Amino acid sequence: MPHSPRWGLFARRPLTRWNRGPVVLLGDAAHAMLPHHGQGANQTIGDAFVLAEELGSGSDVQAALHRYLTRRLARTRKVQLMSWAASAALHLPDGATTQCRDACLARLPERLAWIHGHDVLSQTRNDLG
Repeated sequence: MPHSPRWGLFARRPLTRWNRGPVVLLGDAAHAMLPHHGQGANQTIGDAFVLAEELGSGSDVQAALHRYLTRRLARTRKVQLMSWAASAALHLPDGATTQCRDACLARLPERLAWIHGHDVLSQTRNDLG
């Protein structure tokens, strides 16, 4: 589904599952992002870390893959949706909506602190108790 007639940016709907049997997706294969927050690689690294941790837990593979999806799905979906919203906001025509967007962009650091201030290591420690 195209996001802007000005740029060749495309997105995929969020997937509801990231594995079939022992084959598992991570990063853009599981949750493609538009580039506006620079989070594609960051989310991939987070996925890889959590996946490795779950697979190394000693439980069966299917249980580990289910926990991986459970731990990563909500956050990656939220970041993915934010990348889509940023795309729409950054490609507005001139006018009142652009002025509203510019006012919103002035508050961007605090609005996006949940993305850029996230520590996957501390989240993992909290998840494990």
